[in-house]
Amino acid sequence: MSWADVAGAAAADIHSAFADAEISIEPKASAAIVGVAAVEVDYQGDDPMGYGKSVRQHGYEVRKADVPEKPANGAKIVHGSAIYRVIEVRDGRDVGAWMLMVEDE
Repeated sequence: MSWADVAGAAAADIHSAFADAEISIEPKASAAIVGVAAVEVDYQGDDPMGYGKSVRQHGYEVRKADVPEKPANGAKIVHGSAIYRVIEVRDGRDVGAWMLMVEDE
């Protein structure tokens, strides 16, 4: 068993323990993916206004194994009654996940 296998298994266990949201992903060109376990995240964003300003980024972390392909910018995320649009997709290859940064639809 390689280190990558051990790390991948540990990442899956950690994701399962912290997944606190069930979302649907609605790609622009294919069928919706319903019931995806996700970790809701809130990051400090880049500061476009200079020192002393704060920007927050809201998003979801989904395991790559749970979605058939990389979600694209513009895809819709439905979480409960909230609807978001994906504005950035980050590759969390160290944890085997896509980081989907969103904004209100």
